[in-house]
Amino acid sequence: MSVYENIIADLKTSFENVFPNWAEKFEQAQTAEQLYDVQNEMLLSLSSTDQPSNQGAIAITSEMFEKMNSAEGDEIETCCKQLLTLSAALKDLPPNPTSQQVTAVFIKHEVAAITNKMCEQLKKKLIKDEGKLTKQLMEEMIDELLADSEEVAEILDIVVATFIALVIPILWFFDKSAQCILYVVNNTGEDIKYLHRHDKHGKCLVYTSLIPGMVENKSDPNDSCRFAGLVSTSKKEGALIGTQAGFSFTINDPVTGEELNEFAIGIECPYSEKNCFSCAFNYSAEKISNDQSTSHGHSQTKTDKDYQLKVSLNSFEHSPAYFIAVLSKA
Repeated sequence: MSVYENIIADLKTSFENVFPNWAEKFEQAQTAEQLYDVQNEMLLSLSSTDQPSNQGAIAITSEMFEKMNSAEGDEIETCCKQLLTLSAALKDLPPNPTSQQVTAVFIKHEVAAITNKMCEQLKKKLIKDEGKLTKQLMEEMIDELLADSEEVAEILDIVVATFIALVIPILWFFDKSAQCILYVVNNTGEDIKYLHRHDKHGKCLVYTSLIPGMVENKSDPNDSCRFAGLVSTSKKEGALIGTQAGFSFTINDPVTGEELNEFAIGIECPYSEKNCFSCAFNYSAEKISNDQSTSHGHSQTKTDKDYQLKVSLNSFEHSPAYFIAVLSKA
């Protein structure tokens, strides 16, 4: 059994222990629609809104970046699931966990921080320490943030939203879930800001408003910390058509805020056709939502001025459809 398969098995056992009644309902569901009904019922019972969740960015280690940057096929799915299941692992921690316990979970998933505030704190510490990401630095940062009740509440909100919307379908292998999961990785020193979305079919579950620029390790640039953002869409309940959407982002100077460029990504996971996507610079969210294609295969790279955007898809078949986008300097 692989490391990922072990994580999934452990998470499902933990879920059954923490939520035995909900686990029983999921096990009793016979169809995709019944699974959706239970998922929505649980979401409404634990969350006060059905609006898309604005997730904070996540900081990824250099090892995770290398995996995501070169991932193809099943490797894309594995990377995405490893990041997604972090939320469930955090949810399984005991009450009032120590910084060492939280750090251990982060390291296992090759993540250094979650939420905007935590990423902001991490970036400040990395800049001060010449970009060197260490276990001690992570523990110090987490120790400070665990003392902040508002930050802990934000982390819990993100964990709940991600767990219910994205992790539960993985644990119970929803058929016909018609779901897209996209991670946007920032491999530049500039900030990426979420601009617009256009839902042609389906609905948006999760998005990330700000993906900070990377912090270069002065002594070893290959060991630098990057930041990534999550975007996910799904079909609407009871719909007989899948999900198709477009998202646009701006590239901004982190100091002045000046907009340097703009790009868009379209993603689609239909019921009866192949999964597909498209990416472009200087496109609107609405325009890119109508422009998905399989003609470029499982990967597409676009270049404009000083930037290069690469988007990769794990498979034309099956759901969820997993995508990784990496923005780099050309």
